[in-house]
Amino acid sequence: MQPDTGIVKLIVTGRWPHVARQIKSELRKAIPGAHIRSAGFRSVFILEAAGDVLELAQRINRDCAEDIGHVTPALAEVESKPGAIRSRKSWVSAGRCRSDFSAGTLSGGR
Repeated sequence: MQPDTGIVKLIVTGRWPHVARQIKSELRKAIPGAHIRSAGFRSVFILEAAGDVLELAQRINRDCAEDIGHVTPALAEVESKPGAIRSRKSWVSAGRCRSDFSAGTLSGGR
């Protein structure tokens, strides 16, 4: 697998709900230059960074193991409407996201 130089998004859940500032600090140390923002839920963050998604996830799991729960790559972003979700679900299940995902283009396949 060749390294990906596109921007990838990872969804990171914190293990502890009341230490968001500490979790963000640990994520910044693990992935310098990453853009980290809240996902709108307590202890759930969206991390955007350049690089290979597997390498980034492994680095976060290794360096932030005590503070995080899970790291999940975002395969697609959709509007929160049933039709849009069904459409994207079929796109992902048909495997059409693989080329976009590996190229770092997470919003492709519309």
